[in-house]
Amino acid sequence: ITRVRSEAADSASQALAQMTTGHNELLASEMSKQKAEGDAEKQTLRNEVFELKHAMKNIEEAREHAEHMKAEAERERDGVIAEYGVKSSGVDGVIARIEKAEKERDMEMDARVKSDE
Repeated sequence: ITRVRSEAADSASQALAQMTTGHNELLASEMSKQKAEGDAEKQTLRNEVFELKHAMKNIEEAREHAEHMKAEAERERDGVIAEYGVKSSGVDGVIARIEKAEKERDMEMDARVKSDE
């Protein structure tokens, strides 16, 4: 009986050891899997942060370029106003310049005709 009990205790102890080992291996495997998934998520987030920083840099450069173009357009507009007394640019400004040039040409022609007479 003692021998049978001892063998049963040994068997139970071995079974418990095997179960514990199996459980530990399973737990370690799951932890490794979760760590790998976590590392992949971290890398994905790093990539997204890099892309966002790059996009923000591009947006800032585009904003600076737009400000530069706006300032240039304002200087051009101010030049048209100063030169032609016209407060509009674009097509209206061009029309105003043409009309002013035509008036000046007409005045020069009139002056030549009068001087020839």
